[in-house]
Amino acid sequence: MAALFSGQAEVEPGPRALTAAELAAQFLDVEGSKLERSDRDRAARAAADLVRLAGRIEAKRLGPGHAKQLIAGWVEAGLARSSINKILRIVQRYCSYWVASDLVSPEVLVGVQSVTVLRQGLPGVRETPRVQPVSRDAVKETLFYLRPVPKAIISLLLTTGCRPAEACRIRMCDIDRSGAIWRYSPPRHKTSWRGRDRAIPLGPAAQEVLMPWRSADAERYLFSVSQAGKPYSVDALHHAVQRACDEGGIPRWSPRQIRKLVAQWLRDRVGIENAQAVLGHSSLTLTAEIYARDAWARAETAARAMPGI
Repeated sequence: MAALFSGQAEVEPGPRALTAAELAAQFLDVEGSKLERSDRDRAARAAADLVRLAGRIEAKRLGPGHAKQLIAGWVEAGLARSSINKILRIVQRYCSYWVASDLVSPEVLVGVQSVTVLRQGLPGVRETPRVQPVSRDAVKETLFYLRPVPKAIISLLLTTGCRPAEACRIRMCDIDRSGAIWRYSPPRHKTSWRGRDRAIPLGPAAQEVLMPWRSADAERYLFSVSQAGKPYSVDALHHAVQRACDEGGIPRWSPRQIRKLVAQWLRDRVGIENAQAVLGHSSLTLTAEIYARDAWARAETAARAMPGI
């Protein structure tokens, strides 16, 4: 009242600034269910470590220094470089979501994104072996021991080179069938959060795989596992392949390895640029990494053919 009599208007207190812990919990509540299990685990790890490091500070004060401290902690904990980079991208995804929701300023995202992923060969950082392609014979032999749903998904991977998550979540409403080659545009994919489009060509072989699974309900997942209509999960696919390998006495392999197999086949048949287009890589560098394994074998072949003086 004193302010009124003195000629000054009362100032309403502004909303309390949310902490990093509160916004991390909000992201998990809203976006967590949309993530694959492996990404959910990384998101939970990122949230826990972010809360431990800076949970009580206002989220708008987060910056590159906090991201660097998180990385240092993950290195000290013995996480592999690839895992550290994936968790860092989750933290950056947190910030992107906060900015898009008008919860923090864009400067927070710019600062955290300025911290780049770890490069290979850094001292003290553990490396993991690269995923190698599985042989086509091993895949075909395993198909015999798989149940219909995982068998169809593996067949789709083999005829498209798409990622397991993209195959598991395919729906008729996401497929443009107006041309001879169908166009599958998954609404959610590995780089959708970056605003990138993804289009997967479905040729005659892939179309043949999908024919028995077509549904009148365009929004139903073709490879659903229950009346609730939930899609077959990537984890369930992995375990199904492992069991089939054990049953058939086949050396274990992972569905992720099929993408590398298809990439090599495409490179040999249609060239690296066309392989890049099919796989959806953002650059030829990513596609070329897949072929590093057999580069020496090609070099040996060339060396044998070198003429003498």
